[in-house]
Amino acid sequence: MGAQVIARVHGRQALGVTDAGRILLRHMSAIEARLIAAKSEIDALAQGIVGELRVGAYESVGARLLPELIGRFREAYPGVHVEVDEALSDLYLMRSLGRGVLDLAFTLLPLPPGPFEARTVLRDPWILVVQAGAEHARLTARAPLGLQEIGQLPLVSFRLPRAIDAVLDRFRAAGVEPNILLRSDYVGVSKTPRRIVGHSRRRIA
Repeated sequence: MGAQVIARVHGRQALGVTDAGRILLRHMSAIEARLIAAKSEIDALAQGIVGELRVGAYESVGARLLPELIGRFREAYPGVHVEVDEALSDLYLMRSLGRGVLDLAFTLLPLPPGPFEARTVLRDPWILVVQAGAEHARLTARAPLGLQEIGQLPLVSFRLPRAIDAVLDRFRAAGVEPNILLRSDYVGVSKTPRRIVGHSRRRIA
């Protein structure tokens, strides 16, 4: 405190309180209450129920999954503020995670090299999307299209290798080179006018 708050009373063995000590005593209840509150907050922080959670996500996760997940998380942990960092590439997010900029990130498997641990939270199937009423929509109602038939369609696909290579490898293993007219990592590109994409807005999603 920068002042003597306790002193011996003259002629006695007992300790006495100085004028500065009496001032301090008047504030002790408030100080004790603030210390108890601070300890409670520190304990909650150590248990992960207050503070900030920094999450990395790419476009499709941010648009489709995060709104519901963050809503459920806030119900369980109302004291935790969630900060979302969005990027097109999950590799960018993993670099941020490795540097400690993020606490967790959504990514594709397999994991890139680094000090990471992963838990599978979603298996996202690949789906061929065509215009309603198109010829291939009617055909798929009767039987699934094969890789040869799909590979001949004018397609829109993702650009980033990690997002599309696994699918392209399946085609090429069957001796098929897909007819990809446009590559983009923005989901909204599927709504591009027909004259831009080619003869169709079909895409692999």
